[in-house]
Amino acid sequence: MDIDRTHLPAEFHHQQGSSDRAASHAVEGSPVAVDWIESFRAPVQEASLDDLIGLSNAKREIASIVARILNPEVILAAGGSLPRGVVLYGPPGTGKTTLVRAMAAMLAGPDATVDFFVVPAGELTAARMAGLGAWLAARDILEKVVVLYLDEAEWALDRRDRDHTESSRAVLNAALSVIDGIDQRSSGRVLWVLSTNRQPFELDPALIRSGRIGFRIEVGHPSFAERAALFGYYGARKRALGMDWDRAAPLMGPEHSPAYVQQVLDDALALALADGFDAGDWPHLAEAIERDGKVSEAEGADEAALRQIATHEAGHAVLGQHLGLSISSLNVWTRRGGHTSWEPELRGRSPIHTERDLRDRIVATLGGVVAERILMRSPSTGGSSDLASATRLARAIVETGAWAQSPAVDFDYFMDRSRSPSAMDDRYRAIRDIVRDAEGDAMSLVARLRPHIERVATVALERRHVSGDDLRALLADIPRLADSAAA
Repeated sequence: MDIDRTHLPAEFHHQQGSSDRAASHAVEGSPVAVDWIESFRAPVQEASLDDLIGLSNAKREIASIVARILNPEVILAAGGSLPRGVVLYGPPGTGKTTLVRAMAAMLAGPDATVDFFVVPAGELTAARMAGLGAWLAARDILEKVVVLYLDEAEWALDRRDRDHTESSRAVLNAALSVIDGIDQRSSGRVLWVLSTNRQPFELDPALIRSGRIGFRIEVGHPSFAERAALFGYYGARKRALGMDWDRAAPLMGPEHSPAYVQQVLDDALALALADGFDAGDWPHLAEAIERDGKVSEAEGADEAALRQIATHEAGHAVLGQHLGLSISSLNVWTRRGGHTSWEPELRGRSPIHTERDLRDRIVATLGGVVAERILMRSPSTGGSSDLASATRLARAIVETGAWAQSPAVDFDYFMDRSRSPSAMDDRYRAIRDIVRDAEGDAMSLVARLRPHIERVATVALERRHVSGDDLRALLADIPRLADSAAA
């Protein structure tokens, strides 16, 4: 049994098979039960998955879960059970909450038979979870679907093997007991939806195991085409129909979320109105992207700094092109620095990557700071974020089992044995060695491809933004590693 009830408050120690009268009494007698859950009731608004741009995989998975809940007869008649819950995970601002609202609307149907609650996980206590359990037991859950959306679940439901207070452990134990207290054959009538900005394995494994909240759906950043569609969708609502969205999309990288697109358009519209225009135009959008959320005016970079930025971005672009990455734009900003964008699919293939794929990405990520070091004789502070990104990629190689040299590191980590100093040291050395090897590869490639980097840097400095056909033409004569290997 993976539930320790010693930390639960006295009011929660009840038999799971208690009668509706007892459960109703618990609701009426508990000051935290009805009032607390009702304070987080959210309206079920008209929404559809078709209203969301991109996220095709996430939408397909959610539609499948909704269909099972709305048509349970076949599954239940065959002796199966309905989904208890799902974890939505991905970076902030990518649309997790919007997906949940659309899910609630789909479950409601024309009769609005859904109770929808949006609860910040940080508001959870063991006593409140106890009241929630009693409240659910008192309801006829076969008549209505209850959607309980716990936002930022990592704040209350992360792994118990980390440093926790007694109260935080009690919250998790109470949550597990409430989930288990619902009849499994009707569990789809109470759907738990958890969202987190972290990876699912950072939540407690007892919570997200099969049979409890066992479905996991990734909600990632938009692709290049989706960014262009997002610009058009949100721009049409902000009186900005005249902009060239295909031109705007390459200015932002795959790490920019739909929420960020909205912010940029809001900023562009504010700049346009301040200039006396009725609607935003291309110069206002370009300036809003360059401002990058900064409200105050910043002093622009001088010519020497711009040359440094252009060299840095050219290092990324040339090494990325040589290694077969999908480069979509190259930008040199006056106030913001530079940005070279490539798509997360790396080579346009499946998002499942090999160790070689990830190592190539690390090399291209370090190409900017290495190009500064070799061509400009001194790297700038602009490389700090690249080093952080390279370290994250190296950590992904080690922790996801893609690192073929020592699978024991990955095994120890996921078997919760990596807390020992020796195992932690092994992981640290593995990550460090991967980054150092990639840095050596980047230095060799920059030295060999130096004429291409200098040429691309000169063009980037002159144009400040290169994308589309212009970028493809600029990078066309850079030798590809795959072509060299084939020869």
